[in-house]
Amino acid sequence: MGYFGPWNNESRKVKSEFLDALDSAEKQVCDYQSKLESLNDNFCKTEAERKKFRDQFLYVEQELAAAKGREQALQEQLLKEVNDYQERFKSNYNYTVNSR
Repeated sequence: MGYFGPWNNESRKVKSEFLDALDSAEKQVCDYQSKLESLNDNFCKTEAERKKFRDQFLYVEQELAAAKGREQALQEQLLKEVNDYQERFKSNYNYTVNSR
């Protein structure tokens, strides 16, 4: 047993170092898992905010398009009213001139 004695101590030392390294690695894994969960939570929140802002942007775009459509319709209506008024004015002017 004397011959295997130093190897036995050496193997216990290697085993102890291995277990220490394993414990350290397990702690790192736990830390990384915690960081990953935190990053994933932040990503999910950011993604939700991005979707919310995108929806708001699309809504505003639709509102803008609708407002432009209403503006165009009002301009066309105004132009028609001006043209109608000019026609009536010309008719009244011609009637007045011809009546004299």
